[in-house]
Amino acid sequence: MLARLRAQIRRAQQVAPPPAPAAPTAQIRLHDGVLDADAGRVTRDDGKVEELSGAERETLAILLRHAGEPVARHLLAGADGGVSGDRAADLRVMRLRRRLERDSGQPQLIRTVRGRGYALVLA
Repeated sequence: MLARLRAQIRRAQQVAPPPAPAAPTAQIRLHDGVLDADAGRVTRDDGKVEELSGAERETLAILLRHAGEPVARHLLAGADGGVSGDRAADLRVMRLRRRLERDSGQPQLIRTVRGRGYALVLA
């Protein structure tokens, strides 16, 4: 039995996890500027720079990790350990849309997927 344990420990030490892939720099062209997701800022064409809040950055990071796929509202709501719930997710997305979209009432970048959540569309 002791030999089995030693063998399992030896095998576990030999298998190293694969290295994490380097995260690409996420710069997204908006209608009137460029979003630098890594830095958490939007640089407008007129030179004005807007910093995203912590909640906006966290919401954007989750959406970027799942770009093109719907992300459930509960995953967006309590991502920073704050208030959770579907309405919290709706508010976070609404604020992010106001910063990034030309018309937050007709969103093109962050779309609502009925019954599933929100999806970031980078096409």
